[in-house]
Amino acid sequence: MLISGAVWGRPTWGTYWVWDARLTTTLLLFLIFMGYFLLRMSTEDRDKESRLAAVIGIIGFLDIPIIHKSVEWWRTLHQPTTLFKTEDGMAKPSIPDELLYPLLATMMAMLLFYLFLLQLRYRMETSQDELKQLMAQDRMD
Repeated sequence: MLISGAVWGRPTWGTYWVWDARLTTTLLLFLIFMGYFLLRMSTEDRDKESRLAAVIGIIGFLDIPIIHKSVEWWRTLHQPTTLFKTEDGMAKPSIPDELLYPLLATMMAMLLFYLFLLQLRYRMETSQDELKQLMAQDRMD
């Protein structure tokens, strides 16, 4: 996302990177995730690794609402929310119906695709566990 945004930002803003509030907080989240993955690959002590990874995950999670609200809190190049805009306590998207319905359909299709991939992953993990159990039983016999 940061790379594609930079490619898009060059013709739009005249530069690849602007120290915008949303971009900077998103970069911070990316760096937090990279630290999380590096931690997961580097530590031998699984208990210590799990605790530290949980702390880093919580810090990363706390950055998400900051990213979302950054366009409202600070002056920014990005537009405010269009899909989750509220007026008088009611949700009122400020996006035309011609764009809203395809967006919602695409989001639903991606959700279904994700659930399909999640089910495949679950089956694969279950099969691997069964195979390991069978191999362990075979060694005992």
